[in-house]
Amino acid sequence: MENISLNKSLLVALQFFAFSVQAYWSGGVALGAHLQALNVAAVFTAVQVASLLAFGLLADRVAPKQLLVISAGLFSIGAVALFGGTLPWIVAGQALSGAAAGSMVVIFAAANRHTADDDRSYAMRRLVGFVWFGIGFGQIVGHAVLERFGLTGFAATSLVGAMVIVVVVAKLPDLPRPPRMIPESIRARFSPAFGLTLVISFLAAASGSVLQTRVPFLFEENSSVLTFLICVAAGGGVWVSRRRRFQQRNESGILSASLAVIGIGFLVPTSTDNPWAIGSAFFLIGMMIAIGDACFQSIIGIVSRPSSTAMSIGIFLTVATGGKLVATLLAKSPSSFAAAAFISFIAAFLAILLYTRVETHIRPNN
Repeated sequence: MENISLNKSLLVALQFFAFSVQAYWSGGVALGAHLQALNVAAVFTAVQVASLLAFGLLADRVAPKQLLVISAGLFSIGAVALFGGTLPWIVAGQALSGAAAGSMVVIFAAANRHTADDDRSYAMRRLVGFVWFGIGFGQIVGHAVLERFGLTGFAATSLVGAMVIVVVVAKLPDLPRPPRMIPESIRARFSPAFGLTLVISFLAAASGSVLQTRVPFLFEENSSVLTFLICVAAGGGVWVSRRRRFQQRNESGILSASLAVIGIGFLVPTSTDNPWAIGSAFFLIGMMIAIGDACFQSIIGIVSRPSSTAMSIGIFLTVATGGKLVATLLAKSPSSFAAAAFISFIAAFLAILLYTRVETHIRPNN
């Protein structure tokens, strides 16, 4: 399939869809915290992991808009289920929403396929920036609505969010089906560079998510506001970085540098108890995580085959989610920040090795 220079109308629609999905998901996390019911958040995450692979498989065979229509429908039904008010209805609604959230695979695959190679880093940074804005918006709005209006208000807000997603999907331009898949072995479909990228993404998610799990313990009642500010700073940082057209071969180098800075940032809480110093380090870590996310998406677009781009992204996001689960175990340790720093430095070193692997996948004209 021939890539176009940059489909701006497509990119705008995709980034608003990404924002809406992440805001909806983040509001669900706030709901689980409000109800103090671990199974609410756990059900969402478990179903999302399964749907990432399902959407990844389908997105390599079905036109993107058809899958996003299904996703919008699931979000809408999930929002309506919240009006049931009881825990079973809430869990059912979050399960449907978790299934719909797997459509993020479709978003990134569409942006990868329908954006020219030279513009891929620009497109990924715009998308990732909106993802982080959405996470921050959902956190702060979710907590505020629950505290003031309770579950009914949250359900109504979720339904409005689902309707926004429906409108955004309706505005999406029709895109052609992905290129027809050619039967090939797993080894031929997924390169060694892709495997190395998965290892790095797992380590990066395991270290980076320590930030998310430790903020509530350190800042307690101010944690939602701090999380919101970190997400806005992270989204703003990656949004500003989009202005520069990074060459594809530089993405793994930028990833390595961002992981190294994350490691240094995690060393700050191990050496001081000053809340301002720790908060500043957390802001820097959040910004570097967002930039790293954009680099990962660009690298996946480089090292994966066009016929299996969506499946590659689905596997990548699933592995990253596994790394986040490891972070919940690290957070219980008193040395979690030191462990996160150590893991980040290992990932940074592996990203340097990835540089030579990525070079072999870049087309001569790049």
